[in-house]
Amino acid sequence: MIVHIGPDAPLVIRATADGLLVAHIAAAFVGLLSGSVAILARKGGRTHRIAGVAFTWGMLTMGGVAAVTAPLIPQWVSAFEGLFIVYLTATGWMALKRPPGQVGGFERWAPAVGAAVAAGFLGLAARGLGAPDGRIYGEPFQVVALYGVAALVAVVCDLRMLHGGGLVGGRRLARHLWRLSMVLALVWSAVAVPKAVRVAPFLVLPTLIVLAMMIRWLVRLAPRRPVRPVPSSSIAAA
Repeated sequence: MIVHIGPDAPLVIRATADGLLVAHIAAAFVGLLSGSVAILARKGGRTHRIAGVAFTWGMLTMGGVAAVTAPLIPQWVSAFEGLFIVYLTATGWMALKRPPGQVGGFERWAPAVGAAVAAGFLGLAARGLGAPDGRIYGEPFQVVALYGVAALVAVVCDLRMLHGGGLVGGRRLARHLWRLSMVLALVWSAVAVPKAVRVAPFLVLPTLIVLAMMIRWLVRLAPRRPVRPVPSSSIAAA
């Protein structure tokens, strides 16, 4: 993502654009590295916590820069991707920062951001569907629609959490896990998938590995149905 500034633009404007580009790229690199360490490290350990903090700030910076600057290009898909990354990162981080069984003002306002992201993606996908090549700002409309569906799922989860008055136990950990893992998968896909399509298909592996590990942990955290004891009378009858 490059903000195109003319050579006759004031020095301050050109320096700001260059600084934002450097911040965007550096934050993406920090996020990919620290996120990969966090997802592989022992959960709750010191390495996981340090990498998680670096990942959070890296993704907030990268997504925030994209959300602010992409409309200037204009590149609205990238703008909503940036806002989606900020939304998922912030809500995923707050899932553990908020005490169990509680919600605050942040959680009450977050669904509005998620709904705006979903509406933006789905609206762009509808425009891409009507385009001759099926693309909108260079992205296939199917991919943009998938982002919109993912944002809707996140909003539904937000509303369910608010209705229940917060999360505890495995559900709280699952919210933290799937949102930050989804961010890492999105960033890996943005970096590697275009090259995988053009050059080497194996470059898509990091995205698939992140998604596979996310699903594995969600299965482990899923609530188990209690085993109902067999009545002693039934055992005797048998």
